[in-house]
Amino acid sequence: MKKLLLSSILLFSVLSTCQIAQAQCTPDTTIKSTGIYPAAFERAQEEKPFSQVIQYFITKDTAVTYQGFPITATIDSLVITSVKGLPAGFSYACHNDKCLAKGGESGCATISGTPAAGSKGAYPLTVYYDIYAHAVLFGTPIGQSMKDSTTRYTLFVDAATGLNSVSEEVFQIYPNPVLGGFTINNLSIESVQLHNALGQEFILSAESSSPSGTYFNTSHLPKGFYIIRINQALGQKLLIE
Repeated sequence: MKKLLLSSILLFSVLSTCQIAQAQCTPDTTIKSTGIYPAAFERAQEEKPFSQVIQYFITKDTAVTYQGFPITATIDSLVITSVKGLPAGFSYACHNDKCLAKGGESGCATISGTPAAGSKGAYPLTVYYDIYAHAVLFGTPIGQSMKDSTTRYTLFVDAATGLNSVSEEVFQIYPNPVLGGFTINNLSIESVQLHNALGQEFILSAESSSPSGTYFNTSHLPKGFYIIRINQALGQKLLIE
């Protein structure tokens, strides 16, 4: 199978293992739908210990199209090989020694560390992983392994005082990938800028607000990857499905 067959299946579920720390976590076996939880990290603060657990589930069987033919592909496993972008003093540890999650099973990862003084900022995390899968086409087994990487989370580190000016603040956005709309955990945001891969700019105005944040509708936008900017804060990748 081509890389395209698996990338669409696993892009969302892969990011789950992206973070990890020295104490092993316990997978939540009640999770049965493909995805990663939570939608965004808690914020870290300089000189304070930080730990974040991510739970995820990877589907086992899924329908894909291979050379024009509909077939069922089976995900055997996903193995995290490395995580790049962690701040100094941070480490990761999966739920098992091989960082392996089987298709149809839940997994988890923990990222932890103590941000150093002066480390305030946004740290996009990139996960590198191998995927192993197989399918049967006209009675012939087809095996496939794929190396890939993706970014799902950004770790935000606040100054030791915990104070950010509005112009410097970085925001948490959820869900991501987006289905119809997303929420930003800030009630004062009135509009945001989105830029697609072609460089086109889209201005979104806030539709509503709630205790959880400000909601923006994306149902009118084409599917794809966008870079979002808020008050000139660091651009963050957004996937609209």
